[in-house]
Amino acid sequence: MASVLCSLVVFDRLRTAFWRSALLVSVGATFLGNAQRLRAGGFEIPANGTEALGRGGAFSAKADSPLALEYNVGGLAQQRGTHALFDNNVAFSRYRFAREGGDSFGAFPTVQSDATPPFYAPWFGLTTDFGFFKRITFAAGVYGPSSIGRRTFPVFVPTDDGKQRPGPGRYDLATTDLLIFYPTIAVGVRAARFLDLGFAVQQVSAQIKLSSMTYAPQSLPMFPSSSACTTQTEAAGCDSVTRFVGKSYDNYMLQLGALFHVGRAVDVGVNVRSASNLGVRPILVKGTVSATEPPFLQGMGIGAEKMDGEFSIFLPWVFRGGIRFGQKLEGQQLFDIEADVVYEAWSWLSGTDHTLVLKNPPPLVNKGQPVEITLPHHYRDTLGLRLGGSLFMPFSADAGVTMRVGGFYDGSASADADLRLDFDTLAKLGATGGLGFLVRGVEINVAYAYQHSLSRTVTDGRLFAIDGTTGQPVQIGGKLAPAVNNGTYSGSTHLVSAGLTMRFEEWRREPTAKPK
Repeated sequence: MASVLCSLVVFDRLRTAFWRSALLVSVGATFLGNAQRLRAGGFEIPANGTEALGRGGAFSAKADSPLALEYNVGGLAQQRGTHALFDNNVAFSRYRFAREGGDSFGAFPTVQSDATPPFYAPWFGLTTDFGFFKRITFAAGVYGPSSIGRRTFPVFVPTDDGKQRPGPGRYDLATTDLLIFYPTIAVGVRAARFLDLGFAVQQVSAQIKLSSMTYAPQSLPMFPSSSACTTQTEAAGCDSVTRFVGKSYDNYMLQLGALFHVGRAVDVGVNVRSASNLGVRPILVKGTVSATEPPFLQGMGIGAEKMDGEFSIFLPWVFRGGIRFGQKLEGQQLFDIEADVVYEAWSWLSGTDHTLVLKNPPPLVNKGQPVEITLPHHYRDTLGLRLGGSLFMPFSADAGVTMRVGGFYDGSASADADLRLDFDTLAKLGATGGLGFLVRGVEINVAYAYQHSLSRTVTDGRLFAIDGTTGQPVQIGGKLAPAVNNGTYSGSTHLVSAGLTMRFEEWRREPTAKPK
């Protein structure tokens, strides 16, 4: 009988919640319907954290787990007791480039990166009020950006007759292996019955490995084959493999968040994450650079096994906002739906291009003086949309199953002319789903997301091969070499996530009998 009564209560709450949430659904549908007019996403993909992923990344107004460290630090104040979370995302990503034009072998072949092995991204967070504070919650965690940090494109591609031909994307990217993570400490305060505030400090650690090809438009009579380097634009014998390896740990970001409780059923969340180093300076990664001698110029002395190098990158200001409607049953969230907006303010920075500085090149490279190579990106301010929600089906007062569903749209962060291979900045459309299994404060979550990158064809590219001896775009006969990023870009990503959340204070409660 109790089970029947519980089901009737659930049904009544769902019926009421359906009509009250219709407005949020219509707002979210309007956002998605107009998404073609928006730009979004940068190089990140939704979303970190298993629960948030299952909801399409719509979590800024919920923020009731340690994931608040990323989505809204204001949500920390509503978490009583001690909570621990360990989530694991695994990304199976494919990014493809079919370059326009051809070489002496014929039309350029299509190349792609399959993120092999799959890219693994863990997320850990801990929150506690130490069993003492009634209005204050402390938190610590570590996680990285929701992004694909490892890609490899072939430098050489096999032909049908077993030969090897130069890869069409080698002047853009050969390999990238990025590890960026944010050790974070935070505090949340219940400032008023209707308002929670939070503040976080994040250290930014970066470990970077990159490689690509540069070109050497040089020729000497003692190297007869080198004449091709000054008359042809992409002769493979004039290529130099340039590699950079470096680390940086002296960087930081700040976060400020607020969560407004509008009545019993509506929450509004806002969160601001600063740019790295507040945008005052870039993340400066110090390390070493090596450059092989081009095959046609072997012995000329323009290669180097080890040079001091500095690689600089920026991370933007990020603004999150969300509105959420939900219903609770005896303190347990029964049903909710949320719509979020994510804005990345790249224009607030002094620049979005990456730079690589060779501190002590060989004497024949720029007369031994430092060489600065600019890797253009020209990221634009972006806007992203998230829509998601959950439904909890109780088995007892302290056990049940949560079903989650969501969707997202991200426009492109790059103009056609600036598309390249290091990050997939195409427009993206995705759908997500997930499940949570709760028993006495222990919740096991699983989630899946599919992201489709909408293909684009570039005809006005402005990415050029780099002259490794000067750091400038290659010129042949005084004329700029053709762009190397014209062609068609496409991609897709499958995300699988599993995680464990523990609410320790619920372990100490007496178990509640299952309804009969």
